[in-house]
Amino acid sequence: MSDEDGSVVAVQTVSDTDGADDAVTSSDAVTSDNAASVAAMDADGQNVDSQTTDADLGTGDTGDSLESSSDGYADFTLPEDVQLDTAVLAEAAPLFKEWGLSQDQAQQAVDFYAKQVQAISAAQTGAHDQLMSEWRINSENDSDIGGDNLPEAVALAQAAINKFGTPELKQLLHDHGVGNHVEVIRVFRNVGKLTAE
Repeated sequence: MSDEDGSVVAVQTVSDTDGADDAVTSSDAVTSDNAASVAAMDADGQNVDSQTTDADLGTGDTGDSLESSSDGYADFTLPEDVQLDTAVLAEAAPLFKEWGLSQDQAQQAVDFYAKQVQAISAAQTGAHDQLMSEWRINSENDSDIGGDNLPEAVALAQAAINKFGTPELKQLLHDHGVGNHVEVIRVFRNVGKLTAE
C-alpha cells in the first residue's frame, strides 16, 4: 500500500567539547601507567631511560595532545553519514584524557567508533529492506488478496484508509512500511468492502 521505504538511522548531533575538562596538569599526567617513566628522569628532568618516549607521558611533538590545549580536544572529523553521539563523547573524552591520547590518537578511536556506527546502520537498513521485500512478496502471493486480486484489494484498502484513517495513521503505514503487510492490506480491504456496500 505504500512505496518502498528507505530506513533512516537516527543519530545524535555533533557538538563541540566545550564541557571537556581543563588541560591535564603536570601532576595529572603522572598515572600508574607512566609513573615508572617519570621516575626514570634525572634531577634535571632529562629522561634517562632510553625506552621512554614522549608518547609514554601522553605528550608529543605535534602539539595535538590534550595537555597543549585548555579547551580539550578539537572537533573530530567524521564521515558525512555519521554524527558523533554527544553522550558517548562525554564518556569517552575523560578516558582519552586519562590515557593521555593526543588529538590524532583520539581521532583514531573516533574513526573506529564511526566505522562501527556505519556497520550497524548498514545492517539495520539491510534487515529493514529484507523485511519490506518479504511483506510485499507475501502480499503478492497471498491466495486471497494476492495475484490478480491485489490491485482491487489495495484500492479498497486505500479507500478505507482515506475515509477512516487519520494523517498520522497514513504516515505510520508509510514510514514503517506496515502498509505492505498482507494482514494490514486484508483488514483494510475488508473495511473498504463494507464501506462500498
